[in-house]
Amino acid sequence: MPSISISRESETRVKAELTVNPEEIKPAEEQALKKVGAQAEIKGFRKGKAPAHLIRQKFGSDIRLETLFALVDQHLADVEKKIEERVYRLVRIEDVQEKGEKMSFAVKLDLFPFVKIGKLKAAQITRHQPAIDDADVNAEINDRLLKFAEYQVAESADAISEKNDKLTVDFEIWIDDAPSGEVNKDFEFVLGSGTLSRELEDQIAAGKGKVGQEFKLRKDLKAQEDGKNRTYEIIATLKKIAKPKLPELNDAFIAEKFKGSNTVAEFKTRVKDELERRFNVALIRSETDKALKALEGSAQFFLSESFIDQKVDDFLKSRNIDKAELNAPQITNIRNALSEQEKPNLLMRQLINDAEKFHQKKTKTEETYIQAFKRFVREEILRFETETERAEALLTELDRAIDAMVEGASNQSPWESLISSYLTVFSRDFLFNYFDDEGIVKKGKKMTYKELAGTLAQSPVDLGANG
Repeated sequence: MPSISISRESETRVKAELTVNPEEIKPAEEQALKKVGAQAEIKGFRKGKAPAHLIRQKFGSDIRLETLFALVDQHLADVEKKIEERVYRLVRIEDVQEKGEKMSFAVKLDLFPFVKIGKLKAAQITRHQPAIDDADVNAEINDRLLKFAEYQVAESADAISEKNDKLTVDFEIWIDDAPSGEVNKDFEFVLGSGTLSRELEDQIAAGKGKVGQEFKLRKDLKAQEDGKNRTYEIIATLKKIAKPKLPELNDAFIAEKFKGSNTVAEFKTRVKDELERRFNVALIRSETDKALKALEGSAQFFLSESFIDQKVDDFLKSRNIDKAELNAPQITNIRNALSEQEKPNLLMRQLINDAEKFHQKKTKTEETYIQAFKRFVREEILRFETETERAEALLTELDRAIDAMVEGASNQSPWESLISSYLTVFSRDFLFNYFDDEGIVKKGKKMTYKELAGTLAQSPVDLGANG
């Protein structure tokens, strides 16, 4: 075991001075000799086949450097244990001295980025209670019945367009006040689906469009290289309005079309439960993101020079940019932008780590954040997949994909999108519970589903159905 002394040069860099005994130096030298010898090219010998004394003679400085690297690697864990932090990168080795059979040297090490969060009370969030009423339940049921609806053409000339109507239009596209292509005849879409154009559909719905009416959406496009402004316009003429006729809601229909419910009463109870759950998911996500933003503003972030250097190199490489072509202000701007970009992720990781420790203390278990996430995914899958064999096969695939994501090995799994969606929900819930235990969650009021949606208008959250 070497002698190790530590001095701190900054929040993100330490200097470790090591004195190493001869019984550790000799194996490191042998390892270095093999590594250098395998690549050595000496006249008269095949690559990697030269005798050791010639390799030492010609590549002595390389062997010495590799010996030092080997000794640093061997004792890096001892340094991390002493400083109680993780080392990100070796910056340099200096002050190498031989004292008899011993060797001493100093290493400068950059640490992994970290954040000092400060007091959680810098954030205050609210837990409102869902007050789902019959109108919410009936509206949700009607939305679900739409996929079974039959559409009937409205014969009255006074019929107006409403959300979920199936409309037939002729439309054409104009670029720079000139038609582009042919007129699209008899194009069908459900109003509100965004199939034609979300903005134009909103215009038709707001205007309660009637057969024969013309609707236009005009936009300015980015200027071309010649600097000329360009315009884009959709012109749609409404030809037909078909109203949805929902199927009769009875026990037989429910049992046939909706798994897990045998009667209308059961189905309504299930829908209400799902709306309450959706309410809570949306609320927790919104409030937790609000807390994260507040904490980011009050936190201190520490990112080492070598960490940012690596981020800059990765950024430039991903965009095929030669660093030599950039001037100093440009590089500084990139460094600053990438540093800011890292802050939310760094804060999230630190809070998850703190929440994990709190979770283990509270539950008196050693369950990690990832293990808790896997348990959450299992519960979610079993809510919808009742066939045991199929559920277990899917869960095995998801477990494998989660492990790959944790290890940073993207294997292009078809489940990555689903896992990411689950992780967004779970991470906010995990942090919300931690914040609640830390006393920064205040009690709110009873709130309807529509009221909640209104409070989230400034920070959109997915309020879509979960199944």
